[in-house]
Amino acid sequence: MGGPWLQPWWTRTERPFESFIHGDFDRDGDRDLDDYSEWTTHVTGPCAAEPCWPTAYTAPCGNIADCDDDVDVDVHDFGAFQAKFTVLP
Repeated sequence: MGGPWLQPWWTRTERPFESFIHGDFDRDGDRDLDDYSEWTTHVTGPCAAEPCWPTAYTAPCGNIADCDDDVDVDVHDFGAFQAKFTVLP
């Protein structure tokens, strides 16, 4: 397989055998304001051309922000993040 950005997340070498919930940066099982503040640091905007090569994000946890797995972090990812946003009482 090509570079790590083309491999499924479960085979990537930077964090092997580690699963995650898209948008849950603090790993507490929800997507809330704490996660949103981290999510905003990974916004890349859409790729200029498809396929995006290499990934638009450079941080290792950029794939957590990439809620639609299209290797960029844009308005579509925000929509997916917002749909799962949790407001606790």
